Amino acid sequence: MPRIIISESDALKRVADGLTQAIDGARMMKHHRPDVAFMWEKMAEAFEVNRLSIWKLAEEAATRTMGRKQ
Repeated sequence: MPRIIISESDALKRVADGLTQAIDGARMMKHHRPDVAFMWEKMAEAFEVNRLSIWKLAEEAATRTMGRKQ
């Protein structure tokens, strides 16, 4: 099946959305596994750092690209 290439912005959004879903899942797991809830919370926090990093990297790349065009 042929795939249509999506824009860079859409690709970044997919990654960020996936991490948002992972954060939610990890936080839900805290309730299923209270014996290791602190580990699931740390996992959720790590996913959040990664999610925020995606947008920071995208911002930096866009700034560099715009700088080259001027």
